[in-house]
Amino acid sequence: GFLLYLFGVLIHTYWIVKQSGSKYFKFPLDYFFVSNLFLIISVILLFLSFQAGEYYVVSYSSIRHILSVGWISLTLQGAMVRILPMFVGKSIDRGSRIYLKQHFVYSSVTSTLFILAFISKIKLIIFITAVLWAISWIWTFVILKRSILKDNLEYKQTLLLFIPGIIWSIVGVFLGGYVLF
Repeated sequence: GFLLYLFGVLIHTYWIVKQSGSKYFKFPLDYFFVSNLFLIISVILLFLSFQAGEYYVVSYSSIRHILSVGWISLTLQGAMVRILPMFVGKSIDRGSRIYLKQHFVYSSVTSTLFILAFISKIKLIIFITAVLWAISWIWTFVILKRSILKDNLEYKQTLLLFIPGIIWSIVGVFLGGYVLF
């Protein structure tokens, strides 16, 4: 299953890189590549921990956090700041466009620090890096709001997909805060 997955990642990566030269296709390659790096690291660590017979390399909960923070959140942040505006027929807000590179770097660094803090299991550092990581999500929602809600929506039916996602993310924020505290 892992080999099939890697084969799928290679095909997907090839297709994205090939299409990224098109002026009609703007995919957040930076977020995509870093998020896949987190995924590959977590799968390697999981494999090594199973090879050791027990969790000598790193605990399973740490691997889960590498997956959820690194892979899922960076993929989602890339999609939210770059793809969703196009999905609803909008361009990325001009005022936000100049900050996309800084957003990517900040999100990548804070995700990495949060994962490392979680592996170290020092609660104060986990709290501080979680707050920094949460700021990257707030920044993501600010860019998204400025891009999508600047004028009337041309494709109002896409809100049927978008609104439930926002509701789930708000529920996730409260659950994450509850677990953190």
